[in-house]
Amino acid sequence: LKHDEIVMSMSVGRPGAVLAVAGLRKFHIWDGVSGKMLHQLPIPMCSRVQHIIVGPGDSEVVAAFENFRIERILLHGTTIRSQDLDVSGLDEGYQNCPICQTISPDAKKVAMGWRGRPPLIWDIQGDSNTAPLKCRSNAMSGSIMSTRKLVWHPDSTKLYIMCQATSVYEWNVFDDELYQLPNVKARHLSVSSDGTLL
Repeated sequence: LKHDEIVMSMSVGRPGAVLAVAGLRKFHIWDGVSGKMLHQLPIPMCSRVQHIIVGPGDSEVVAAFENFRIERILLHGTTIRSQDLDVSGLDEGYQNCPICQTISPDAKKVAMGWRGRPPLIWDIQGDSNTAPLKCRSNAMSGSIMSTRKLVWHPDSTKLYIMCQATSVYEWNVFDDELYQLPNVKARHLSVSSDGTLL
């Protein structure tokens, strides 16, 4: 597949029918079976894409930018809907670009991680002024304050947080409970498609 720039993030739809790639200047969207280019759309030069997914049913592509912008590309008609997440009410440490982001498999939430702050989760279905959910931490110190990678469980109910200190936490989003997985010295993190293996 012809792609003439650096790949920042990529995603394949669940049936494998759509491949979406975010470069520095363009989104490229291909038919995953035939390899035919479906869409090529410009990316605003003001920010980089940190994560991209093909949404459920291959009807949209969702991208999370480092400047707190979410873009939804509706594949039937190629409409782009932008949403700017409001960080003005958060403390100064959250005003900087996050070091990592991940969009939930159901395309309804985005999780963001920083150094020196616990992760946040935004609901990206509706009003961008809704306050994010903050990962509860007993103290403003420790490994949870140094996120390295975020990975969603396939059912979008749990977030796995890998920290700089190689520790791993499971954040049950709906119960807002945080568990540290014991004796894990993680360097990478992945979850199986059915969610049974970590």
